[in-house]
Amino acid sequence: MKTFEFSLQRLLDAKEAFERAAEEKLAAVIRIMEAGREKKRQLTVRMREQIKEIEAFRGTKTHRHKISVHQRFLERVQRQIVLQTQLVAKQELAVEESRKQLLTILRERKTLEKLKDREWLQWLEESKKSEQKEMDEFASVGFTHRQMEWAVERQEGRR
Repeated sequence: MKTFEFSLQRLLDAKEAFERAAEEKLAAVIRIMEAGREKKRQLTVRMREQIKEIEAFRGTKTHRHKISVHQRFLERVQRQIVLQTQLVAKQELAVEESRKQLLTILRERKTLEKLKDREWLQWLEESKKSEQKEMDEFASVGFTHRQMEWAVERQEGRR
């Protein structure tokens, strides 16, 4: 009996490869986004530390230059936080886009797998019918052979 072969197996294999590639891409984009979030968190911590240092100058005699240096540094960190926030937002969009692509590929693969299952069930049904037809033919041939033997025996018995 012929073994089952899915007619679109190459396409299914390609979809599975695309799925693996999309999963890897999504994982890479998520790693980049998480690294961006971590950098933003570190910048936020640095900003808080700088604010605490500036607040520590209150009530004490401090050179204006020292305060202005801390103030400029704080402003630079705040700009970096704003830029990092924008970068993280872009990375989140990239993650969402990668997820959508992965979901599309997953749907396509699932559709092909359902088609494969239907094709397999059809093949199984045809195999059962073919096997039943073969068994019926064997039974018919056997019955006919026995009938002929009985007929020959009767003919010989009458003589």
